[in-house]
Amino acid sequence: MEVKVQFTAHQAASSSLSIEMVSVLHEEEIEMEADYGNIPQSSSRSPAGARGVTPAVPGRKLLRVVAVSFGLLCVLQAALNICLRFTLSHQREENQQIHNSTMLQLQEIKSHDLMRERDQLQTSNNNLTRERDQLQTSYDDVTRERDQLQTRMNNLMRERDQLQTRMNNLMRERDLFQKCCLLRCPLGWHKFQSSCYYFSISKKNWKESRQECLLRGANLVIINSSGEQEFLKDFDGHFWIGLSDLDNEGQWRWVDGTGLTHG
Repeated sequence: MEVKVQFTAHQAASSSLSIEMVSVLHEEEIEMEADYGNIPQSSSRSPAGARGVTPAVPGRKLLRVVAVSFGLLCVLQAALNICLRFTLSHQREENQQIHNSTMLQLQEIKSHDLMRERDQLQTSNNNLTRERDQLQTSYDDVTRERDQLQTRMNNLMRERDQLQTRMNNLMRERDLFQKCCLLRCPLGWHKFQSSCYYFSISKKNWKESRQECLLRGANLVIINSSGEQEFLKDFDGHFWIGLSDLDNEGQWRWVDGTGLTHG
């Protein structure tokens, strides 16, 4: 606003200067016409030696007019330069203001876009955080359920092992009961505890005797206890037992492959 006021003031000064120059030119023209009006005609010359009359010189007036016109042109040129300078300055300031306003608008638009992107990113981050928390909660629940299932499975396995042990005991007791109480030996066999013994009256070597036992679904006797040994001693005669060193001489083994541990 200050530049516009100064520019208006200079414009007013230039206008007043132009008005003054026009008035000066007008006065010069009037004087020039008056001078030319005072110049006598060539045909009516004054008498020589007339007193009180001075002839006018037209060249001096023309030179004066040309000088004044040139000065006026210089002043006009200076005023025009000043006007152009202030016009360019004013235009430059307006362009600068437009540029600043445009840059400010661009910055505001960019700032608005950045803020919108920031808000979108913040929203996405919040959503991801919420989903992460939900997944973490689900994972914790699954982990807790897994631990509970693992504990339950361990309990079931322990109960299964206990039931398996109990069943084995019951089966072993059943077998002992069947052998002791329900076992019936075939005709000609002798019962001792849970086993049946057959004493052949025919005489055969060790291999033949074992082969006959195998054919009867049995084997040569394996003495497992002193009671069993006393039971066998009650029978008169000689008989083969399931002990030999046929595989390695001097290394006695029972027919089930176990070594001799006592005599």
